[in-house]
Amino acid sequence: MDNVTESIAPTGEVAHFGYDPANGNRLWQRDGRGAPSRVNLAYYASGNGAGLVRLSRDRPGAKDSVAYDVRGNLVFSLTPLGYVTTSVVDRLGRPRVATSPSSGRRALIRHRTTSAVFPPVRSHWAPR
Repeated sequence: MDNVTESIAPTGEVAHFGYDPANGNRLWQRDGRGAPSRVNLAYYASGNGAGLVRLSRDRPGAKDSVAYDVRGNLVFSLTPLGYVTTSVVDRLGRPRVATSPSSGRRALIRHRTTSAVFPPVRSHWAPR
């Protein structure tokens, strides 16, 4: 498999990536600082998120966790600081309601189409 193993931004920042040779999933990534900036990734082996990222863990051990619904839509995330974001999606996978970690309040996400042909979707948050 041909996967990007190094990326250099126009400003000179370098990022390195490592992959699972069996399936091409990214196993780790780090920036130019080297080992201290390394983040390891783990994937769901089965269930709703089979093949999707389950968690990322940095060198000190802090981790992000995510969960998916039966269609593979992201519906839950947990940050290393313990902030939880949840969302409810419609049958097309569009987020409809999300709970924000900053306020703890739920927000209804409204979608409005502006054209009849290939309508772009505009959304905004409205506190409940």
